[in-house]
Formats: sequence, C-alpha cells, structure tokens
Amino acid sequence: MTAWRTFIPFSRLMLALMPLTGNLMATASPNAQSSVAALGAATHLGQLSVDTELLANTEQWHKILFYAPTWMLRKKSLVDDPRFFLSEHGKSNAEEELKATLRAFNEGSPSERQEALCKYPARRLWLEQKLKRAFEDPQPKNSSDVCQRFNIFKKSVQANKASLIFSSYYPGNPGSLFGHTLLKFAKVNEAGTSGNELLDFGLNHAAQPTTSNPLLYAPMGLSGLFPGFISFMPYYVKVQEYNNAESRDLWEYELDLNTEEVRLALLAVFELSTHRVDYFYFDDNCSLIMLAFIDIARPSLQLVEKFNAWVIPGDTVRVVHNKPGLVAQVKFRASNVRRFLQLEERLTDEERRIFNSLIESKKNANFDLQSLNKLTPEQKMHVIDTILEYIDADEQLTGTKEPVKWVKERPEILKFRAQLGLTSAPLKIPKPEQEAPHKAYPPTRFSLGSITALSANLSPKNGILLGWRPALHTLDNPVAGMGADLGIAFFNLEYLVHRKKIWLREFTPLGIETIPVDRPQFSAVSWGFSAGYKQRCFAGCGQTSVAGELGRAWKLTSEDSRAALRAGMRLGNDASGGLFIEPGLSGLVNIPFANDKRWSTRIAMSRTQSLKKLPYWNREAQTSFVIRPVLPVEIDFSTAFINKDLILSARASWYF
Repeated sequence: MTAWRTFIPFSRLMLALMPLTGNLMATASPNAQSSVAALGAATHLGQLSVDTELLANTEQWHKILFYAPTWMLRKKSLVDDPRFFLSEHGKSNAEEELKATLRAFNEGSPSERQEALCKYPARRLWLEQKLKRAFEDPQPKNSSDVCQRFNIFKKSVQANKASLIFSSYYPGNPGSLFGHTLLKFAKVNEAGTSGNELLDFGLNHAAQPTTSNPLLYAPMGLSGLFPGFISFMPYYVKVQEYNNAESRDLWEYELDLNTEEVRLALLAVFELSTHRVDYFYFDDNCSLIMLAFIDIARPSLQLVEKFNAWVIPGDTVRVVHNKPGLVAQVKFRASNVRRFLQLEERLTDEERRIFNSLIESKKNANFDLQSLNKLTPEQKMHVIDTILEYIDADEQLTGTKEPVKWVKERPEILKFRAQLGLTSAPLKIPKPEQEAPHKAYPPTRFSLGSITALSANLSPKNGILLGWRPALHTLDNPVAGMGADLGIAFFNLEYLVHRKKIWLREFTPLGIETIPVDRPQFSAVSWGFSAGYKQRCFAGCGQTSVAGELGRAWKLTSEDSRAALRAGMRLGNDASGGLFIEPGLSGLVNIPFANDKRWSTRIAMSRTQSLKKLPYWNREAQTSFVIRPVLPVEIDFSTAFINKDLILSARASWYF
C-alpha cells in the first residue's frame, strides 16, 4: 500500500465522499458503454488479450460489484444506483461489467480514461493484480470532481486495520431495537496500537428517510423505499452518537485482515461513496453492507451468502466472531451511563452521601460545593468525577454540546476539579460477558412440542405444537447475547395440531418487552408492546389485538433477576365477542440462572368489555423453565392457568 501520509482535515474528506447531485460524477465514455457483444470470450485491448469470462466468474470480482444471491439463486448487485455500473446490464451481468470497465480504462480521451480510473480504484487495483500490469494514468493532474475527491481520500485515509463495531440494543429508538453495526478503519503501528482511536475512521450505512410521517415511516422502511448511503467520518462522531447521546455500549471485533485486504476494502468504500443502496430494514441494511465490505477484503469468507432472508445486526456479529481466524480480539467501550454507574459503585458510604446531597441540592436550587470541605482531596476527586460523569450521562452531552440543566453549575464543578491538581486513575470497566452479542443463539428457531389442556368435567385435550420464529429472543429465553432487560419476538408463529385439525395458536408480528430497573439517580420504565393473534384457551377462542403495558421493574436477589408490575390495555377483535377493550394489571418474576437457564412466572388479571358479551374477568398465571442443554437446542416446560383451564406444554426448539 502506498504511503498516504498527507493529513487533510476531516471536513475535506467528507466533502470528498458526500453524495453528489446532477451530473457532477464522471461516468464512462460513450465508447465504454457501447455494446460489448462483439468482444467475444477474449477481449483485445492493444497488445493485451483478456479472458473476460474467466475473470468475470472470479469471486472477488463479484464482491467488488457487491453481488449477492437472490431468491432465484441468481446473483445481482446490492447497489441500486445505475451510475455505479458502466454496463447497462452490470447489475446482474458480471462479464459485461468487466468488459465495460476494461473499455473505460483503455479507450476514450485521456480525461475520460483518467476519470474512470479515479472513479473505480478498487476495480483498477484488482485488475492490475490479475492482469499483472499497471494501467497508465493518462492525465495524472486531472482536475475533475471525481479525481479531486479521490486524491483527498488517498491522502486522508491511511488505515491498515479494520474492526466490526456493534452498538448494543437500544429500546429508546424503534430503528435501533435490533442493534447496529459499522466498520472502523485504523492506522496502527508495529505494536498494534493506534495513535488516537477516536480519530480513526467509521464507516456507516443508513437510510435517508424521505418522510417524517410515523404512519409511513415503518412501511417505507420495510419495503426499501428509503435510499441508503454509506458515510465515512471520524470514529469519535459515532462514539458520541451511540456511547453518549444514546447511552449504548460498543463492542469492537478487530478483524485479522492484512494491509492489502484493508486497502482493497477502502478503495471499494470510495467507489460506493456516492451511490445509492436502497435500505430494507430487515435485509439490505447496515449490517449486510458491512459484511459486503469484509467480503471484498477476503472473498473466501462468503459472509453475505450466509444471510439469504433477513439480516439481524447481532447475528452478523456472531457469524463474524465464529469464523475461524477472522477476529483477532474483542474490545468493549462502555456507555456514559455504565461509566457513571461504575464510578458511583466505587464511592464510599460517606462519599455517596455527599454525592447524593449535591444532586438533591441542585434539584432544590441551592447547589453548593461547600459540603465537600470535610472530605480529603482524594475523596473530593472521587465525588467530583462522579458528578461530572453523571451530568454527561444525564444530559447526553456529545462533542461541544452544552448542558441545559447544569449550565451554571458545571463550569463551577470543572474549576473546582482543576484546582484539586489530582489525576484520576484510568476507569476500567469489565466486559459484561453475558451481554456480548456473539454469545447469542442464532435468531431463527423452529419448535416442536406437545400440549395438554385439563378442564373440570371434561376429558383432557392433547395436541402437537409446531412453531417458527425468525427473530429474536424474548424474556423467556436465557440472557446470553441479549442481556436481562430486553426481549423481542418478531413474527412468532405457532400452530396446534389436534384431532386432525390445524389451528393457528399464535401469530405475533412484533412483541417487545423491557424490564430495566432503577439505577442510582436514573429511573427506568418497564414497558411492553405486542400486536397479533393468539388463542386465549386451548383452541377456539382466538383474538386479534394490539396491547401496550407500562410500569416499573425491581431487582431481586441477583443482578439480573427482576420483578415487574405493569398496567396495560388491549384493543382488538374476539372470534365470538366482537370488538373489545380490555384494561388489566400484570406481574412478572424473571430469574436467569447463568447463561443457559431461565425461570419466568407471569400473573395477569384483566376485565374484557366487548360488543357481543357481558363484561367478564380474565385470570391468567403461567410459569416456565427454559434450559439450553447443548448448542443450538433449547427446551422449555410451561404450566399455565387460564381462567378455569390448566394447560401443560413442553417444547424443544432448534436455533439456526
């Protein structure tokens, strides 16, 4: 890799990569886009004869074009912008795109050829390696827009290492419920360290919404109606966004890619930088594009091919981590809230008393640092450091953002801290190993089980349960990879086979449940949402409904054990009672045992008011125990009382 050592401000780099409008982007010459049918199997360019069919079928050429398998098993490019291709059929015909690329590099005027070489540096590097010849720069000082941008990119980006970054699950934003992934590019020395990690480069792919209408946002995001673009920026921008503004932990998976592999991936970044990749929330999303760049660096990984239907960010991390020899090490960057909690936990009883009194004095508008005078300088440092971390977390401060609630007090605190003249020890936060996304089971599961219903004065009813769920993990599953506070069920589907009949027992397109607990100076809300169809008994009492719950959760004996109490409302349609409204209360006790077991008990009482029936009470109680004996199998046993029925069930689930 050539030594790109001239440092250029990030602002110039962003200008070099920002999407263009109009016809600013240089395209191939008319000759390059002309018919290639006459070229035959071998293309002759001057004294050069190229077997285009052989070259076009190589895996890396497909990767450079972002080819991926389709439902019809044919490959086509993930890129939706026709300007990315030199051939009219380049999106699905790799050989025609190769021929058109060779024409663009070798034919036309010097300025046209130079602009093509600037616009497609990844293709150029790969072809030079395969053909064992260098393409001459016919106009090295070409001042076209694309060549200027490429020169800035070359001089600004000097990376030889790449990492996959996972931003943890974030219930506060529906677009981030499944987590988020990006790539980080760094320049490291022989010792394997970067001069300043925050000045590394972050590569992101995100949708650019064309509407703010909440009724249109979800369906447009699901159907790919939002254009998606990659962005390349200083890594500290993403740290501020995720670590600080959204209080999300960052997991870094350093990839064992060599310098040349990283170089090719970066050149592909430039090629794609101004082109559209339509964003589909569940497949052509941030994670799939990041995998595509890793595949460009090392095509033998075949990462994109492992996701033919839906792409869950956390699952892509698991696949990357489990690829032999790909991940060199795993790092963890704690969120601002986790940093504050770590500092608060270290306070002595006296320090904590002073800290809490200072926070309360602020609420009462009589903030005064004089209460610190009775402490030693070291104790003062501990309290002040904790207060400053609390302010940053509470107000989600990023970059140059100024506090609002602590606008007067924060400068005073900073001045007091500087006058102490003490240096704080580095804050070391242990990795929450059980939350590591690579430790999660695959998201998709198939279930097979049995069910028995016992009712007074009636013979037992027995049936077989068949279930399928594409994603993700619920609060009934062990905590590995997801943590204890969040459960998400997406398109949960279960059928009941009974007496040669098949009943739809449950169809939940989306179910979300959170049970976070209060932390020092931070209160939390437990909430749930579900929408879909479910039987309220063994069979024959189906209801379609939308439900929401809101309440509080409390920590029990262990760090991850929870009890929650919530009030809720269900609205829907009953098969026999018609439209109904159902307010109610529910309680939950959820206790994980290590990473492979979990016990959960739910109790609920509600009153249904429907159009066709008199009001009636519902009483439900269910307890379940889930265990994962071997990878990737899960077994759960459940006992439920639903009004007057006792329902026993057992399921075995296979995750894949």
